[in-house]
Amino acid sequence: MWRWLQNVFKGSSNSTKVALSPAAEDKGEIPPLSDEDYNFLFGQLLDGVAHGWQAPRVQRFFEQLGEQGKHPLWIRWLQQSYGPKVLASPVPDLELSKKLVLLAHQTQYLPKIMEVGAMANAIAQSIQQKATINPIWEYDGPDAGSLDETQAAQPEYITPDELLKRLEQDPAFAQQLAAQLGINETEPQVLLRVLLQRFQQDGQS
Repeated sequence: MWRWLQNVFKGSSNSTKVALSPAAEDKGEIPPLSDEDYNFLFGQLLDGVAHGWQAPRVQRFFEQLGEQGKHPLWIRWLQQSYGPKVLASPVPDLELSKKLVLLAHQTQYLPKIMEVGAMANAIAQSIQQKATINPIWEYDGPDAGSLDETQAAQPEYITPDELLKRLEQDPAFAQQLAAQLGINETEPQVLLRVLLQRFQQDGQS
């Protein structure tokens, strides 16, 4: 795996070399990737497309994995492991969804690999839908200073209903939020509606 990574970042065209156990070498078997291997490699792939990898570079990524880069294996992993774990997070990762969409864009014309991109895009759409349906606001209100340093370092996540209640109870916070949103209206219902619209726009961008 380390030798493969060296090839990736040096742009080498050499085939991937995988260290096999003596028994596996005798049988000509290739050990399957573990869930950790998939997570690590997929993270490298997403970082690559986020930094400008084009379709040929993405295709070479899978080709260098040899048998371990076959698209049915990756699709099964995305369906059974990666997707469920990502969507189980209580905080939708919109930055991740953007990387997944970029991957889908770069693979849309690559035979077979395009199916991996389509699955990545489906996961991205689910993340964005979750953010739209149940957005979570990171609260940094005027009373945040009353927390000790350890607590203050951790953001507080609240649901739309909790946010509306806090806006109704804290006019100063309502004014602060209105200023952040760039509007003059401080009515809690209006602020919440505008905030939800902004979340939706961010999820679609």
